[in-house]
Amino acid sequence: MDTGRAPHPRRHAPRPARRAAAVLLLAGLPLTAAGAEPPTVSLRPGADIQAAVDRHPPGTRFRLEAGVHRLHSIVPKDRNLFEGAPAPC
Repeated sequence: MDTGRAPHPRRHAPRPARRAAAVLLLAGLPLTAAGAEPPTVSLRPGADIQAAVDRHPPGTRFRLEAGVHRLHSIVPKDRNLFEGAPAPC
């Protein structure tokens, strides 16, 4: 049946496309509040750095205390930060 009117263009994307876009948008957001500092974990010499990485969420800051940290192979998570503490004076 022809009403003589042109079909209305869609104003929004189909529902599956909108859901997919929302999931992709949310996946890129950090889990912490905007501007919040990531959690910081201090590690002394002799600590198992990989075990600490495994226990904490992505985006954690790891502070290696002054001393010698030997024989570590680390597989970091996304956005992990590793920093060394300054040596004592």
